[in-house]
Amino acid sequence: FPFNVSGVGTVYLTLTSVADSSSTVGMSLGTWNANASCSTILSNDAAVQGSLISAAVTGVGQLCARLYDVGKAVTPVDYQLTVVHP
Repeated sequence: FPFNVSGVGTVYLTLTSVADSSSTVGMSLGTWNANASCSTILSNDAAVQGSLISAAVTGVGQLCARLYDVGKAVTPVDYQLTVVHP
């Protein structure tokens, strides 16, 4: 999902909860581009509940967060991501 940043600072993406806390998923942080897609900058292909990605933001713009299956989900997984940004 895309979100706007309004200045410089640090952005934090946290996998706050996963219905099955032993589930391993992928999550990434990137830039939202003109083609309405997320260009991954940082990723964690072995994210578990509580995993964190952080990055420096150097100006105003649009970023995006993704959560994705890394081939281990056999049923849909409920989850919550938390993004804190400038």
